[in-house]
Amino acid sequence: MKTYAKRAGEAKVQRRVEGRRKTPAMETLQLSRLLHKAGAQARLKIGRPNDRYEQEADRVADRVMASPDSSQVAAPVVAGISPLRAQRAEEEEEAAQAQPLQRQIEEEEEEALQPKLQRQIEEEEEPVQPQRLLRQEEEEEAQAKLQRQEEEEEAAQAKGAAGGVASSQFSSQVSSLRGGGRPLAATERSFFEPRFGADFSSVRVHEGGQASTLARSVQAKAFTVGRDVVFGAGQYVPGSPQGRKLLAHELTHVVQQSGGQSGKLQPFREISRSAPSGTIQRRRLPKKSELAALLGGRNQTAHHAGLKRLLSRTMALLSPAQKKKVRKKARGSLSPAQFAKLPSTKQNILLAEALYNSYKVLRLGDPSQTEVGPRNSAERMKLLALFGLTAGHLTALSLGGHDTEIKKIFGAANLATVKRNYARALVRLTYLYRNNKIRTDRSGYSEEVGLGGYANRDVIMLSNDCFDKPRAHESIVTLVHESMHAGNANIGDYIYTSAKNAFPKKSAAIKLKNAAHYEIPLRRHLKMSHSFGKGAFIPAGTTVGGVTAAKLTPLEKGLDLAANRVRKAWDVGVSLHEFYISIHQRPQRWSRRYRRCFPYWSKVEKMTIHQRKAISRSSSDASRKPVTSIDLALSEGVSRKLTLASRAMLKGETKARAFLLKKMTVASYQKIRKNKYKLRDKLLRYVLQDKVGRMTGGILRDMAVLRALASAYDQSTYAKILRARSPSRFPYA
Repeated sequence: MKTYAKRAGEAKVQRRVEGRRKTPAMETLQLSRLLHKAGAQARLKIGRPNDRYEQEADRVADRVMASPDSSQVAAPVVAGISPLRAQRAEEEEEAAQAQPLQRQIEEEEEEALQPKLQRQIEEEEEPVQPQRLLRQEEEEEAQAKLQRQEEEEEAAQAKGAAGGVASSQFSSQVSSLRGGGRPLAATERSFFEPRFGADFSSVRVHEGGQASTLARSVQAKAFTVGRDVVFGAGQYVPGSPQGRKLLAHELTHVVQQSGGQSGKLQPFREISRSAPSGTIQRRRLPKKSELAALLGGRNQTAHHAGLKRLLSRTMALLSPAQKKKVRKKARGSLSPAQFAKLPSTKQNILLAEALYNSYKVLRLGDPSQTEVGPRNSAERMKLLALFGLTAGHLTALSLGGHDTEIKKIFGAANLATVKRNYARALVRLTYLYRNNKIRTDRSGYSEEVGLGGYANRDVIMLSNDCFDKPRAHESIVTLVHESMHAGNANIGDYIYTSAKNAFPKKSAAIKLKNAAHYEIPLRRHLKMSHSFGKGAFIPAGTTVGGVTAAKLTPLEKGLDLAANRVRKAWDVGVSLHEFYISIHQRPQRWSRRYRRCFPYWSKVEKMTIHQRKAISRSSSDASRKPVTSIDLALSEGVSRKLTLASRAMLKGETKARAFLLKKMTVASYQKIRKNKYKLRDKLLRYVLQDKVGRMTGGILRDMAVLRALASAYDQSTYAKILRARSPSRFPYA
């Protein structure tokens, strides 16, 4: 998912932030961001029985069931589970895995084909030759065509086997099921998550009705597609040993199919990456030396309160056995009674140290590593490959290689404008590459908050995934997206491809200014997900070529409004965090402008700035810093929760209506069904409650947090974020 690029009015921001002084690089960034997208299924295949993935699922299920207590698992099993291999180069393709009555249907192994870089750019300083890059792109297309032919032959060979390619009807029925169902019960998550070492908050369980019919059609007790587990009639009985073992088997397939990719389930060391529903998430902690410096100096009350909030949020992620283990480690040689007699400050520092040392995933990253270039020759070669491939595609897009698709997306009248924008993106990308201005984040922050990239005229930032997987189609498309921002001051982010209903129905005026729409011609060329088929994009309520696009319904408009509010709130939250990092690293930047606005945002995000009186931009005392490491951890947690909210937003009118009707009576729904604003508010409220959990407090407070952050969103400048506000303007403690 992407957010906006603030470019217009950049000089104005420089003057208002720093006066006559040169504005720090961070503050002149006109940001555009990209949230990682989970891959979509390209072709559903059913495996043959008894292959290594099925055997592995049996072994893992036996191991999980043999452990009576999570603390007795020597190591989380997720690290040893084999990811399924990709069927097509760099495209995520989820395989259907099933467990039949007599034998289990298993996933057929296919080698992942890696698209080859047809030529290496001879020297990093070599100018881009458009015609040569166009020839390279044509060679890539020929290679991809050959690859698709080989895959089709392999699929045909598999049809006569026990597994093979699923029928189009079966695939369609599975697709309609996905994303529905219900989440795993809290009791099942608490049992399986510490044993697997994985977060199963996004797993969906399907049983009865259509689910039973689908399982029966493939002679399966259960089968798994991505994060959706489908059970046959009477097979979902997690309270019985046999039913729980079957569930363990299918959860192994969930981990196999996640493959450790962005947006998928992530392995962790005995600890979940997502808080259970209803808990407030704050995962990463500063190290002991930083905490000791804060709690041993000024503003102790505020620092101590902030650390207590941070610890309570982090401890909420642990199972009872893990909490017991951490508390024992914190006590050391002391008895519980002796530990209880220690000052509360000392107790909390020891507890934080125990958490920090027990789980690497809980360690706050180094803020100085949030923007770094290639660190060695291997990384330089990866960036060279990514640049070469992306430049080749931009060349083809700007020189007429994809005119047909461009016309379908933007309209024939806008062809010249779109191609000119692609050309500008290519020119700027080339400049930034040559000047070592394509960077990545090695602090872990981007992964925490789902930040895939951002850009302005002076720098392009990419996630580690993009930086480290240069031949992945999603990496190339991401760099194209960010290059559109870098090369075109008027192109921002207004809507994302995840808005399935509204995205293809936007007006030409919006599409020309929205970076995500510039992805679609390339996505279609590369046969990627989020391509919206092969048809033309027709604005809602208009007719093109005899085809009329229906107007958006009130519920579709409500969905669009809800998704936009979350997107704007997330973007502002990430922008604020970047300011916090800048001031944390260079306290001397704490100016009157910041003193008049950041205490307000501190209260909104439940940080400590607004609670501290003794703040100094020049003191060497860490406890007096304007922004502390505790503040960074608390701010990061809010951004992460907003990321979860972005991903949790419902896709499509049908799912949204079904979701609301589970939460409301039919009569209540009928009263608001024509009011897009009331529908927006209901969707936001229930998504936060059911799919995200608490961000900063109760649901009313969190809804107010969303409103406050989203209201500060501006496509062009940081003016609204930096507007003077008193903390008293936010009505919640």
